[in-house]
Amino acid sequence: MTEPDFVRATRRAYDAIADDYARAFSSELEAKPLERAMLGAFAEMVQTAGGGPVADVARSGDGLPARPGT
Repeated sequence: MTEPDFVRATRRAYDAIADDYARAFSSELEAKPLERAMLGAFAEMVQTAGGGPVADVARSGDGLPARPGT
């Protein structure tokens, strides 16, 4: 299957900043034990169900959880 140009362009843009993003946010969860626990529980559920791909369908933006009602 051939990808549309916009998909390839988006992938290139994300790939271009991936290392910088990882460095900037690598310690994001250090002071957030609840978030770490929730991610750990989710990962365990995925593994128990047989693994496989997981889609991140969170809101766009800073990648941080949104306030309730936003």
